[in-house]
Amino acid sequence: MATTVGETAADFLSVTMKLGLNVTSFIMAGLLVIALVVQFKAKRYTPAIYWLVVVFISVMGTLISDNLVDNLGV
Repeated sequence: MATTVGETAADFLSVTMKLGLNVTSFIMAGLLVIALVVQFKAKRYTPAIYWLVVVFISVMGTLISDNLVDNLGV
């Protein structure tokens, strides 16, 4: 499910919202960093924060592979 969410979110922002691959990558990287800071500062396990980080990691994984293919020709 995380892979599907990652693919869908990355494509939605990049193509449907016409942000482009680079802008989408920077936005999602920033959101991932914010979510990770919140996760690491949490005193105890909070499912919503944990799963938000999981979703953002899956989106970033998709964006990294898309950048490798589209921008670097790998």
